[in-house]
Amino acid sequence: MRVKEPDIISKVNELKKEVNRYYTESTDASMSAIPLVQNLFKSPSDGYFYSTTTNALNTFNTGMLQLPKLNDLLNNNITTGTFNFEKGKIVANTNFYPNKLVKAILETYKSGKVNTQLIEHYPSKNIDFAMLMTFNPQIINGVLQELDVAPLVDGFLDKTGIPSSTIYNAFTGDMALVISDLNLKSYKTDIHKWGKFLINMPIGNSSSFHTIMNKVAEAGWVVKENKTYKAGKIMGAMNLFLFADDKNMIITNDTALLVTYNNNNAPVPFNDNILQQMKGSHTFVYSDIEKIIDVIATDSSASNTLIHHTFKDVIIKGVPFNGTNTSGSYVLRMQNESQNSLVSILQLFPYISKQIQKNRNARKNNDGDTNESIFNVPFSSRLGSL
Repeated sequence: MRVKEPDIISKVNELKKEVNRYYTESTDASMSAIPLVQNLFKSPSDGYFYSTTTNALNTFNTGMLQLPKLNDLLNNNITTGTFNFEKGKIVANTNFYPNKLVKAILETYKSGKVNTQLIEHYPSKNIDFAMLMTFNPQIINGVLQELDVAPLVDGFLDKTGIPSSTIYNAFTGDMALVISDLNLKSYKTDIHKWGKFLINMPIGNSSSFHTIMNKVAEAGWVVKENKTYKAGKIMGAMNLFLFADDKNMIITNDTALLVTYNNNNAPVPFNDNILQQMKGSHTFVYSDIEKIIDVIATDSSASNTLIHHTFKDVIIKGVPFNGTNTSGSYVLRMQNESQNSLVSILQLFPYISKQIQKNRNARKNNDGDTNESIFNVPFSSRLGSL
């Protein structure tokens, strides 16, 4: 049997026609006819972003799990964004425009604003990462109802002895996560001493919460003491400590941190600028990149000094739905506030190039190493030898 080779010329002609179509497309048939795109380009920016969830439908529709009304939920949710290289920072701003169904869900189950008190007195000045968020837990039930799968979920949960309404009412929807005091040197001798973290989820309906926790206690994960709960043997084996009462459920890996946090009188670990930005958002993320790099880069080479003096921190903020859209801002701040952020990043490229060459030379000297990735050495080693 002979296989007929494809007609290369015809394919070239097809490509030419396709490329020609891009340049001769009428305005009405192009993206520029979309009102949101028109509004997007009214703001002078270094870059633009436009995305729709409609294309994701093809992926879900070909899967084994077919959910009723999934098309209605995912069809034509649009996200637009811009980003700019400014002096001392890279700034990106996004807007999410939901479709009619998602808009109705967001309006029905409105989220509040983050509770900054959850981390205002976190007992450490060495904050590496912090996240605050809030949402209406009932929105989970709202989405399941719209997908026509709520009865299925309710039936499964009823068999466990925990009704779905109990789960949706147990917590307020607020949550705080803080990671601090990263220390990789201690981690090398004790895997449990890599740093500290704390999660706090305030309690909503105490009766619903106790219903859930009593079931968790039966499974051995927690131990009930009067109206409070502490970590059981299973959590203890993972170096996790828990304290839960009618107000909060707190999980941490440090008992001293837990005691001090509950006293709620430690100095505020954030400056006023960061605290002010937290307020009014439904999601807030802060990460001190400078401190994290200090932990990862273990030597004082010239390149580490340069990296250390390039990046400062990241601030991400999400604003609640306003009836039309939700918006978000993403800011990567640099150490050099007077220099354009793009210039600051480009200054790192020569050192990255040198590291790539070093890794290639290292592979040549190691006949058994066939790894072509530039990441074939520990992260700390790469930063240390740049």
